[in-house]
Amino acid sequence: MTLRSKIFIRIMGLVLGMILIVTWLACAFAARHYRDNTVDLMSEQLLILSDRAAELVAWDDRLGLKDLLQGLVGHNSVVTYAVLERFDRPYVHTFESGVPRGLLDLESGEDGRPAVHAIENVQGERFIHLAEALPVESAVLHAGLSVAQIHRQILPQILS
Repeated sequence: MTLRSKIFIRIMGLVLGMILIVTWLACAFAARHYRDNTVDLMSEQLLILSDRAAELVAWDDRLGLKDLLQGLVGHNSVVTYAVLERFDRPYVHTFESGVPRGLLDLESGEDGRPAVHAIENVQGERFIHLAEALPVESAVLHAGLSVAQIHRQILPQILS
């Protein structure tokens, strides 16, 4: 092999390597941007739902609250759980069994925005936990977004 061929192969290898790095970075930034937009969208939705939840708490309508929370979880594939906490205790939730310990200890948002917490369960699943304080009787609305579901939604777009 001539010197010219060796140099050409090395240059092509470097160019290919740079293309792969740029492509990987673009995918990583796109996934992060999509995740941030999803969190912002769900935060806005939680703010809207918190007004309705406050009315239902004031009327002590647990069935209405259960429907509201199940609708939140059922209509959004990234939302895996929702809990309404009242007086530091679970009031209504969408878990099949009890609410996991420590979940209600997460601080609620201030300035009219839900607080965003990154959490991980004992199985290693990662979640983005949103907590919004309601304007009635120390009630807090919690929602959990699955990071894996968010990534599953963006994967086809990245691959295309």
